[in-house]
Amino acid sequence: MIRGTILEFVSFVPKKSPPNRHFPISHHDVENRATGLVSRTRPIVRISRLHDLLFHHGALGDWVLTFPLLRALGRPTVVVTASSKAQLAAALIDRVVAMDAQTREITLLFSTDGPAALGPTVHDVFDNADRVISFISDGKDAWARNIQRLTPRAEHYFVWPRPPETWPDHVCDWHRAQLRQQGLNLVEQPVSARPTAAGMNHMVVHPGSGGPEKCWPISQFEILLADLADHGTRFSVLLGEVEQERWSTADLERWRNKFGATVVPTLDALRRQLSEASLFVGNDSGPTHLAAQMGVRTIAIFGPTSPRRWAPQGPDVTVLAPTTPTDMTWLNPKDVLRACDVE
Repeated sequence: MIRGTILEFVSFVPKKSPPNRHFPISHHDVENRATGLVSRTRPIVRISRLHDLLFHHGALGDWVLTFPLLRALGRPTVVVTASSKAQLAAALIDRVVAMDAQTREITLLFSTDGPAALGPTVHDVFDNADRVISFISDGKDAWARNIQRLTPRAEHYFVWPRPPETWPDHVCDWHRAQLRQQGLNLVEQPVSARPTAAGMNHMVVHPGSGGPEKCWPISQFEILLADLADHGTRFSVLLGEVEQERWSTADLERWRNKFGATVVPTLDALRRQLSEASLFVGNDSGPTHLAAQMGVRTIAIFGPTSPRRWAPQGPDVTVLAPTTPTDMTWLNPKDVLRACDVE
């Protein structure tokens, strides 16, 4: 038996999105010349008439946990965040367009008076916004006053991204609850499990996390990977910038030589790697959340953080967690091997 608790999030039958009669979009195989708007991984989505505008800043995991909300919006949406994360959402979610939050006009929203004027592209996006959803303001600060002035036609909703310690449920429930309190009720559009092609049997393992306390010891990952190799399992090991900075040179070299570990340079490269995976194993981290939202069968290893609040959201997620929060040494590699259906 696996020590601790395994929480299995059962898949739902996906619902078809209703036809969008009031917020049409069109696709063009032409270059988008709108300054700040980015769409490099799919045909250009040209916003016409009214649309939603969503602002966010934060780590990858926090951003991916807004994807259920983005899907539920069900209409053209311009997402304003760091360019790489905005492009990630645009590549994975229909009717999403990316806008880089580092443009001068966007950064000036934090100043007392805000931008004195907007360029034509940002002006059009702001002026035609029907709903503005912000994850970066409490609605009472200079940022809120500026966005309300610059998006005069819009209804404004302010979501505090992280729940208080007393919140008993998942962070996504916290987001929805705040929107309901402000009069916006959304119907979730579940992600479909990715169909596995015949012969597709490739595991992706990511041993890192932004928080070192959330990382299963690399010695335990090494035992798991050796066992997988002994069972003839095909796997790729992905590392990120955090592991490059945090791990010793000796550990990095050993993992490269023994397990073929590679550093994924960009979020788009990570997306492409996950698109070829039939199974993902990782800690409570951004890549784990992303794999789950891409419909990949996902095994998430938890310890000090609560899966009730932070579990990845997806159609085929298994969480390995202790009965009470503890450090990451609690889990045996054999238990993870069993969860992978490899024994």
